[in-house]
Amino acid sequence: MLINKTEQQQIEHLKILQDTKLILDKYKIKNVLSGSALLGMHRDGNLIPWCHGVVLIVFYDEKLVSLAESIVEDLKQQDFKIVRFSNKKNNWKIRAGKGQLNIEIMGYSKEGDFYYRKANKRERNIPSRFFDEPLGEITMNDGNTYPCPEDIEGYLDHLYVTWETPIRTDSRADYRSPKFIRKII
Repeated sequence: MLINKTEQQQIEHLKILQDTKLILDKYKIKNVLSGSALLGMHRDGNLIPWCHGVVLIVFYDEKLVSLAESIVEDLKQQDFKIVRFSNKKNNWKIRAGKGQLNIEIMGYSKEGDFYYRKANKRERNIPSRFFDEPLGEITMNDGNTYPCPEDIEGYLDHLYVTWETPIRTDSRADYRSPKFIRKII
């Protein structure tokens, strides 16, 4: 069942995003805003009200692996509940939440001209041009700025089928583009 976040929940969700970014910045972990948070801010000027998650992408390397436990501990100190934590190369991920609102920090590895991650027999590939320097930035409606792909619309074209038109759903599959997800053979 879809439920719109209240204005206060939207503010709380932006705070969750900001708190998480501050932790990653503390450890000098490069992070990039992605998914519905980037889509909503670019298209609508706000987080998508029926989406209870936001995504920050980080880049898998030895530094990230060595700092993962510290990042988790810092999130816990900020009263996040850790829902999922995986420190594996192909599926590095922290999912944390406060109440019904959550954030996912998703690790991607670089191979050739793509960044990728594998999870549940799916491989997600993103052309490296979106994450290689220079990055752009987007200012959220709380005044905080976040790194994002410089070519936001090209990135959203890659992730979503029709990102320009809101699709009111809680199913991520309804938004996914066939070129973003492909099954591993």
